[in-house]
Amino acid sequence: MDIKLGEKLRLKSDGMNIWVEEAYTAKNGTECVRNVTGYHGTLEHCLNALVDRRVRASEADTATKLIKEIKSTKKELKTVCGEIRALKGVK
Repeated sequence: MDIKLGEKLRLKSDGMNIWVEEAYTAKNGTECVRNVTGYHGTLEHCLNALVDRRVRASEADTATKLIKEIKSTKKELKTVCGEIRALKGVK
């Protein structure tokens, strides 16, 4: 699996794990490097960890803004899950 999640993230897998790779610009500013954010045994765990990571990285200064970011992230991930289920023939 190699699914793009927005501009900087990719959901990837092999036979044993699922992980998210995050792109960032190296200190020299010229190359795009990918960093694995963690390995997970299930898609659900991986996506929950991604939501948690975005919450921790949030710069929201009010609860309302944080809730809005969480809802946006969950909506984006729900779309991805729907696409994955459609590919697998699952309802």
